[in-house]
Amino acid sequence: MEGMKRKKQLNIAPPLELLFFIKTALISGDSVYEAIESYVIRPEACDFTKNIKEWFEKIKAGQETDSVLIKIKSIHRRILLEILEIGIKGQPVLEKLLEFEIKLSKAIDDDIDRQLKKMPLYSLFPLLFLQLPSLMIIGFMPFIGRLSSSIGGQF
Repeated sequence: MEGMKRKKQLNIAPPLELLFFIKTALISGDSVYEAIESYVIRPEACDFTKNIKEWFEKIKAGQETDSVLIKIKSIHRRILLEILEIGIKGQPVLEKLLEFEIKLSKAIDDDIDRQLKKMPLYSLFPLLFLQLPSLMIIGFMPFIGRLSSSIGGQF
C-alpha cells in the first residue's frame, strides 16, 4: 500500500470510496489490515472517516467494536465495517466486497432517485413564496384602483 497514492475523490459516497480503496488494495496484494491502516492516516473528510478511525483503534487494541458500530446510523456503512472486520481476522473478503459493492451502488442510486423525485416539490417553494405574492399584487391592482376611486381617493 506504500506505493499507492490516494487521490481526493469528489462527490462519491464515503462507504463506496472506502470500498474502492480496500478493493484496489486487495487486488494489488495488500491485506485488509494494511489497506485500512493506509486509509485512516489521511485527513478526516467526514463523520464516517472518524468512525472508521475509532473502529480501527478498537480493533488494534483488541477490543469489541460494537460500541462504534452502534453509533453508525447507515446499515450499509455498518455492514461494510463488519465485512472488513472479518477480513482483518484473516478470512477472505474480496468476493463479499464485490457482492456488497453491487448492493451499495444500487442503494446509492435509489437514494439519488429518491432525492430527484423531491426536486419538483422543492422548486415550487420559490414560486409559492416569491412569484405568487407579486402576481397577486399585480392582479389586485385594478381592483384596488377602482375601490380607491369609488371611495374618492386618488390612487
